[in-house]
Amino acid sequence: MKEVDEAQIYETIDKNLFDFIVSGTAYRDEDPVFTYFGKNFSYAYFKHNVDRYARILLADKTLKTGDRVVISLLTMPESICLIYAVNYIGLVPVMVDIRLSPAEMKKIITETEAQYAFVTDVNAKGLSLISEAACLRKFFVVPMAQSLGRIGLFIRKFSSFFTGNPYMFTRHFLPKVFLWKDFEELPQIPFTDKILPADGNSEMIFTTSGSTGDKKYVRHLARSLNLNVCINEFSFDFKDPAYAKMIAFMPLFVCFGFAGSVHLPFYYGMQVRIHMIYDLRKIPKVFMKVKPNYFVSSIGHWERIVSSKYIVNSDLSFLKFAMFSGESCSPEKLNRINDFLASRGAKTPLLQAYGMTELTVVSIQKPGDPVNGNVGKPFPLMHISIVDPETGEVQKAGQTGEICVDSPCRTIGYFHDPEESAKLLQKHADGKIWVHTGDLGYLDKEGYLYFCGRIKSMLVSVSGTKVYLPAIETVLSNCRAVQRCAAVSVNEEGTGIIRSIFLFVEPKKGVSHTAARKKVRQVIANELPSYLIPDSIEILSEMPLLSSEKIDRQALKKKADALAHDMRIPLVTLK
Repeated sequence: MKEVDEAQIYETIDKNLFDFIVSGTAYRDEDPVFTYFGKNFSYAYFKHNVDRYARILLADKTLKTGDRVVISLLTMPESICLIYAVNYIGLVPVMVDIRLSPAEMKKIITETEAQYAFVTDVNAKGLSLISEAACLRKFFVVPMAQSLGRIGLFIRKFSSFFTGNPYMFTRHFLPKVFLWKDFEELPQIPFTDKILPADGNSEMIFTTSGSTGDKKYVRHLARSLNLNVCINEFSFDFKDPAYAKMIAFMPLFVCFGFAGSVHLPFYYGMQVRIHMIYDLRKIPKVFMKVKPNYFVSSIGHWERIVSSKYIVNSDLSFLKFAMFSGESCSPEKLNRINDFLASRGAKTPLLQAYGMTELTVVSIQKPGDPVNGNVGKPFPLMHISIVDPETGEVQKAGQTGEICVDSPCRTIGYFHDPEESAKLLQKHADGKIWVHTGDLGYLDKEGYLYFCGRIKSMLVSVSGTKVYLPAIETVLSNCRAVQRCAAVSVNEEGTGIIRSIFLFVEPKKGVSHTAARKKVRQVIANELPSYLIPDSIEILSEMPLLSSEKIDRQALKKKADALAHDMRIPLVTLK
């Protein structure tokens, strides 16, 4: 690992997102920066359009520094340039999931007081309802085929008749709603006028609800996102041409997706291949078509890749960096994947990372680290402390407690939510502000971090026994019949006392529901204590997932509540 020069790092990162990219990249103007539907877009295109979009926004004199702009778009040339342009001039891009309902979109626009909003035509439904947000002045619909020329746009507009989404007519009936071409035709300040760029204090907001809670608006400074990119230099040499090619399919509205699929690759001069993958079963086919040197994703995607017919007999020597985050993975499963990658010639094992939207990436394994359930050691400049969630006492090596992180990459808080911000960001006795992650874990004597789950997953049975639901999932993580599983409780109203436990299971491909249920029952009967045995095992053809590819536990909680009501499960289950 290189020696850390803190002064040099902080000088490098104290810029808006765009100036940070320009300061670090090795692109020439003619070099392709990203490829979209097979069409190359150069570094000159990127710089020109960031500047052009910034000038259009600056021409609207009612917009001022710090105003929010909602961006709910796919990863595409226009959205990438727009994000950097908005941040470049000190406006705040608010990154929003494209799959939200019109009512949810209106609520976010209202709560963030956004004046502009940009949505993809994939989700241009409910425009009338969304445009009712009183703060919203202009609302732009961006066709996903915008960059593909007139033929691509014609096909896209024609097909919209059959999807019930005729967005091309909306501007004639809704005065706030326009198409992307209308945005590009707006007045702009002259190219001869010099733009005064924002600095590292410019913001970016990611909307997140994790897997269990209400939406929060996580505020990040540009410098914290920049730091989380360049700090990789002390662990990995991403400037090496060996890392030149990568796939961008993770959504922009996820912090990990933006940082890992766009911001980091751009800074290190990689070629970003943008792919719209709606059907996750197609990931292995795209993976082999692109042959990426750098690939970051979830553990579920990696399982699909190594078990696919497209991969099984393929040469994977092109793969130089492989990483996943978001869901934990058992050492046995990770060893199986790594053994497969090594057998096919991959130049890297699959590395496990730990992070959260409020912190970006905190720790990551490096080649040669032990594969025994850890998520690596923290990056330089970051520190981890394990504290008792009830007493606040610092735990010793090997003792489990809440993971707290002191990091210059941390959020500055939640937008318009001082109460939740105060819970998240707490000053310790050392005078530093620590992020209380809400995660359980421990550090071993060598400083490796082990993630154990969420504190909210620690519940109490009616008999007073502490019940930790992820323990059920851990036991089943090595079951060959199970692709994914999640244990969810139905609790006494307003308490953490368990009324019943539901286990949701997605079988592996080729395993019938009946066979999966039988195998799961056998495993839990043999390996779980009586108080952890689920009241019901529900087999799902496909597990509901969030945009980050984590299991959507909130959706499962609603399903469990409905099932408990229908099954008339008694008020308490004596476990």
